[in-house]
Amino acid sequence: MKGAVLAFTLLCSLPAWGAINFVSASGTICSQTSASAGTACTLAGTTTPGNLVVAGLTWNSTSDSINYVLGSAPGSYFFPYAQVCNAGGSCSAILICHDCAALTTVTPTFTGQTSYNLSIAEYSGVATLGVTQTATGNS
Repeated sequence: MKGAVLAFTLLCSLPAWGAINFVSASGTICSQTSASAGTACTLAGTTTPGNLVVAGLTWNSTSDSINYVLGSAPGSYFFPYAQVCNAGGSCSAILICHDCAALTTVTPTFTGQTSYNLSIAEYSGVATLGVTQTATGNS
């Protein structure tokens, strides 16, 4: 009986793991076809405070880089998670805003003038982030 009580106590004290879910209401794709140092992208819906917001960014210049990416709410900074440039002259990056505030716009800022595409996705239930796997390759 003591073993059953101990097992029950241990099981109840473990952290609850929730499911990670895609939140489609705020998903947005913005294209800046003329050269720009950065323009605000208005989201399809306001993000939910505390969720993870992921920005996928591609641009057409290996000589320009991301200066920063900001959300419309104070303190909503996107941190680089991965970035790669290819020999053809284009670059791609994934940036994250973990435990983000409610956002209505996301603005990328570059070190120079370039055209770009910005995709925004929101996920709920993401408790932590970390590198789980790495790989290298050529494009």
